[in-house]
Order: sequence, then C-alpha cells, then structure tokens
Amino acid sequence: MRYPAQVLLVMAANPCPCAPNRPIDCKCPSGDKKRYFSRLSRPLLDRIDLRVEVSTPPASVILTDQSKAEPSETVAKRVARAREAAAARWAEAGQGWRLNSEVPGPALRSPEWRLSPKVTRSADELLLKERITARGYDRILKLSWTIADLAEHDGPREEDVAAASQLRIGYTMT
Repeated sequence: MRYPAQVLLVMAANPCPCAPNRPIDCKCPSGDKKRYFSRLSRPLLDRIDLRVEVSTPPASVILTDQSKAEPSETVAKRVARAREAAAARWAEAGQGWRLNSEVPGPALRSPEWRLSPKVTRSADELLLKERITARGYDRILKLSWTIADLAEHDGPREEDVAAASQLRIGYTMT
C-alpha cells in the first residue's frame, strides 16, 4: 500500500536546558548542552533540510514601526515566480517533477544537471569533511536550485550553494 503525502515538518528546540533569553546568559556546562542536544538522533537531524537559529529580537525591533518590512504579497509573488521557473525547467527536461524538492539527488548529480566544482565547493567541502551525509548533499543541491530560482538566476551560482550549505548545517561556514 502506498500513501502519497507531502509533509512540511517544522521543529523548534532550545539550545540548552536553561533556555536563556540571550546566549551569553547560559550557565549550562558544555556536557549538559551536549547531552541535551543528543536527545535528537543523528538520523532525525539528517532529515531536517533547513536549520535556522532564531535569536531573541532586541526591544528596539519590537517597539519600532515595522511598516517598512517587505509585504507578504510581494514575497508570495516572488515564491510563485520561483515555483513557475522550476516547473518550467523540469517540464522542459521531460520529467514529471514540478518542484526542486521532487528532483531525485542522482538526477541533480547526473551530467545533465551537475554543477561545476567551483559552484559546489562549499557543499563538497562539507561532504569531504563528513559534516553532511550524501542525503544532506542532495538536499543542498535542491535548495541551491530554489535559492537560484528565487534570485531569478538561470542556475545555482557559488553564492546560492554556499547559502544552501549554511542553511543545511545551521551556522555560518568559516
């Protein structure tokens, strides 16, 4: 039996047991932090495509006028254009995929869609250093295409793959 589903899972976790408002206020020993975070299994974490650290906004942001923020309608239009670009690309390729997330990793690594080593340098380094798995590498490639579509690029550029790599691992690469 097959039950097709498209799931969007959003998770949140505190960085440590004390969950301070500011990271500088944390008094947890490093062993406690490690033990706390180890409750999330590596296989589960490997299936999380994006990891974003969200810090507490300063009071000045909360108390100021946010009318200059980009309207949701503008963002929705940009996302719709990106989805249309992806659907057109994959339809032109003769595949049944509509979204970048639907493209199998092996297809993105095939000669037809393979990105140059210069473009994928950041993701390649993570894979070679074993900071990501093969699944993580494929997810970075998919996300790179989405970032490129949002930026209206013809294909992923080095900065698109770097941004996708950072979103995958959850911190800035150095």
